Amino acid sequence: MINFCRLHKQESTSDIYLESCGIADLIASALGGRNYNGAKIMAETNRSLKDIEKTDLNGQSLQGPGTAKEVYYYLQEKNLLDQFPLFRDAHLICEQKIEPKKLLENLTNHPEFNQKKTIIN
Repeated sequence: MINFCRLHKQESTSDIYLESCGIADLIASALGGRNYNGAKIMAETNRSLKDIEKTDLNGQSLQGPGTAKEVYYYLQEKNLLDQFPLFRDAHLICEQKIEPKKLLENLTNHPEFNQKKTIIN
């Protein structure tokens, strides 16, 4: 999230993200509410989000899939999808183009984790 935001404002400090409007809000949103419930149902049943909105959420719209789509197309335009696999895969899962479990597999292959480290003796 920090690296994504720094695409726009490089001089931002880590303190901003640790405030209640940053990572804390992201965690609270991810662990409760409509987006969480919709994603959980989708992962458990493999039903489309449109169907889940209609039948399980009484017609309420999920906000996460729309945001994931916008971020995906922004990163695609900048040719940065592989640098942000979490954002890329969130959209692909919402579109049912990959299974949710693929997200974890792809995160283990993230470019930052595959860089060779030089060991100094």
